[in-house]
Amino acid sequence: MNALDKTMCQQVRIRLVCFFFQLSLSADLAVTILQPGSNFVTNNQVLHLQAEIFSTEPSLLIVSVNTPSGIQSLEQVNHSIQAIEVDLSQPLKIKSLLIQPVIQSHDSLGPRTVSVSFSEDGQAYSSPLVLFAPATLEPDLRRVLVDLPSQVMTRYIRLEMVEGWQKDRIAIRSFELLNDQDQIVQANLKRLSVLLNTSSQGISIVDKQRTSSAILNLNLMLRNGENRITVSVRQANDIVKKKYGVPFESEPTASREEMVQLYYLAELNPSASLDGHFTLSDGAKAEIHFSSEALGPRVKKLQFSPIPVAEISRLTYLNNPRIVEETAPVIAYRFEALRQQPLIAVATSQLPYQPASLAVDGVRVSPSTWMSRLTPLPISLTIDLAQKQPVGKLIVYSSIVDGKSFGPKSCSIHLSDDNIKFARLMTFDNFDKRKTIIDFPTRPQAQFVRIEVTESQQVNNVQIDEIEFFDPSDAPITTFSSEEHLILHRPAQLELSYDSNDLILANITRAENLRLFTWEASSKEWQIVGGIVDPIAQTVRIQLNYIATFAIFEAVNFDLGFAWSFNPFSPDGDGIADTTRLMLDASNSNPYDNRRQSAKLVVEIFDIRNKLIRTLIDHSIVDTEAISIEWDGKDLSGSTVDIGVYIYHIKLGAFQDSGIIAVGR
Repeated sequence: MNALDKTMCQQVRIRLVCFFFQLSLSADLAVTILQPGSNFVTNNQVLHLQAEIFSTEPSLLIVSVNTPSGIQSLEQVNHSIQAIEVDLSQPLKIKSLLIQPVIQSHDSLGPRTVSVSFSEDGQAYSSPLVLFAPATLEPDLRRVLVDLPSQVMTRYIRLEMVEGWQKDRIAIRSFELLNDQDQIVQANLKRLSVLLNTSSQGISIVDKQRTSSAILNLNLMLRNGENRITVSVRQANDIVKKKYGVPFESEPTASREEMVQLYYLAELNPSASLDGHFTLSDGAKAEIHFSSEALGPRVKKLQFSPIPVAEISRLTYLNNPRIVEETAPVIAYRFEALRQQPLIAVATSQLPYQPASLAVDGVRVSPSTWMSRLTPLPISLTIDLAQKQPVGKLIVYSSIVDGKSFGPKSCSIHLSDDNIKFARLMTFDNFDKRKTIIDFPTRPQAQFVRIEVTESQQVNNVQIDEIEFFDPSDAPITTFSSEEHLILHRPAQLELSYDSNDLILANITRAENLRLFTWEASSKEWQIVGGIVDPIAQTVRIQLNYIATFAIFEAVNFDLGFAWSFNPFSPDGDGIADTTRLMLDASNSNPYDNRRQSAKLVVEIFDIRNKLIRTLIDHSIVDTEAISIEWDGKDLSGSTVDIGVYIYHIKLGAFQDSGIIAVGR
């Protein structure tokens, strides 16, 4: 990690209570970012941004947001799009604009007249060109084709919507370019500007006066590493000019702006951890701290997102004896572990003992990804990226034996959406001995990538150790299997936050009785987990060895002390008591002597012959009064144990306890 990364991670270790960012440079306009907070690390590539825009009187405003790696969907932008700025990553010769409009009730919501300008550095733009955008799609491209008067060499492009085919809204699904080779160029969305009408009345949190306001909601895509997101607002004084086809002539002289800073980890590699630990947050109400060893080597992502409590059926908790009657969940979160899977590949030549299905598995050492000996060239390798997506570059790791490189010397690259019809993207003949980066200037979208080797470093002998793919933001392209319930190798500390409005909506009267519950999908019920509530900080905190779906409820009979959730339990996969949880809750009891102090926890399972069956927790440091440890009924080898009686042994600091846990049918 470089110094900037370490500084960023150190800032994140301090838990930040979610708060508002505010700015009011004058009485007429203000920006308040409601979500997310700032200075946190996330493993979620999609960030939900919510901002409230205030003005002293109803007015039409232009709100601009920079987008680190684009947005999740241009089509889902609820407000009329006023302008977009894109980055081609490098200077390219462009001949046409490609606009895919949103079609609603057979009417195009796309622009009718656009203003386009160009820049080499993203700062100084050329004088704008006003162009007409047809309502009909080009048959072959299925997009609106807008030809430029002449070809332009540029890297940055600003497209402003002068007039739309519909009066109330301009909406597009995508904006692309055609280069001088008639190739479609995918551009990185750099900034998005929309029109907001502050017609609804509200109370300004800035000066407590009644103001006009509007809410902006966007799902932004993050770039691997540090991200700075700014939201700026200005009066739309030039909109009237544009409706009459007059080009936008000058930049606004004043604006209101707010910024959010965060760090996106594309993958949870141990090298990216801070002192062997990660602290992840969604920038809102959830934070989790865990060891880099907690997830296992193949789990690369731990994502979590809030569940709207209104979407949780009352039937799931209405008659739950551990939940106070006439109350609802305060907040809820769904956690998801993503385990990396290899990308499937097919080769025209391979050794019988070295199948090409190992093509992209994250391993850069022998056994090689692909080996082909004494085979006439050309030969090819086709990789399935699992879904159509933009590709920024690939990296080829050639095998080296006794100092000799056995990688390709030249190749051609072809792309396809269906694995049937392939289009040539480029040729490449600048391979290094070991690691070769092949950049895709057009940032194409494809599901299948075919690498056809036309010449090799050694005659008719090609050996590749690994091929890696990256999207335009330099995030790795891999496939994952999702697990919404995962037992961790080391315990993690989870903290969920709430606010006063959450308590009011949930009809909570005693915040000190809030506890964490987990959703059991098989039995379709919420089971109490425990936790320590801090009514002052408005948090619930717990240490546990699993991730799942969690919610905060007001609990009755919440004094768990020391207990197993099911004893006996039956890990037979029938959906009833398949797992059991050991719950230690010292908030109102004292099962161990050194409460409120860090201590090492050991939880072991033995058979009646005193043979160790499973170590659930092995000398892990815990520093909270609430602990939840899950056992799925499996032994050290991962096999389900036999029916019978087992002995558990717990050691936490000076506290020790043993007892019987039964496994039934």
